[in-house]
Amino acid sequence: MITLYLVTHNYTRFLDDALESIKKQTLAPRQIILIDNGSTDGVNEKFSSWHGKENVAVIYNSNIGHINSANQALALAKGDYIIRLDGDDMLLPDALQNLCRPLEQNHEAAYAFGDYYLCDELGVINALVDSATRSLTNIQSDSANLVKKLIPISTAQVKTSNYNVVADKQINIKPHGACTLIRTRLLREAGCFSGTYGINDGEELATKLSHYKYIHIDKPVFFYRQHGNNLSLF
Repeated sequence: MITLYLVTHNYTRFLDDALESIKKQTLAPRQIILIDNGSTDGVNEKFSSWHGKENVAVIYNSNIGHINSANQALALAKGDYIIRLDGDDMLLPDALQNLCRPLEQNHEAAYAFGDYYLCDELGVINALVDSATRSLTNIQSDSANLVKKLIPISTAQVKTSNYNVVADKQINIKPHGACTLIRTRLLREAGCFSGTYGINDGEELATKLSHYKYIHIDKPVFFYRQHGNNLSLF
């Protein structure tokens, strides 16, 4: 049902957390594509255990950039839905389940996205970002707010999330490019990603699919890790 692709470029120090968050999904992706864009920090060691696994593709590129990687993954995608996870970020365990459920219930919606946490390089959570408004709620930073304390949950603990199906094209909400679950067919029909918007692939997605409804989930679905080499601020 879901194709998940991970893209990394010299994020090897964060990959264990990213890959572990994929393994812990309560709704497992049908297909996983791991893409390295010319890393020089030992990514092969992190990807080695994924080689040869069923429905897993591992691709080593030169540094072609995340837009070309997105189109590369889209060309290979077998799932009804596709989602990107950056190599320095992490999914919450129920992320795919919470993103997929409302799309299955609302066939007129093209994509779904949720809120997310900001955390630092060490995994300490600093804020919660409302994706609909891009407003931040600060969280007191201390060791009690470590990401790894939120990751280990069982299927029994997953709770249904509230969500809004948005049809009003006047509402100017742009999804985050990463961790947005998109209908694969519609993205292909829209012409994939052009790179016209630079690193703002979420804006390109919203523009190309503007004649469709979309879904905002009122719950965090991933951790955005802030460090010295992010593509965007948040």
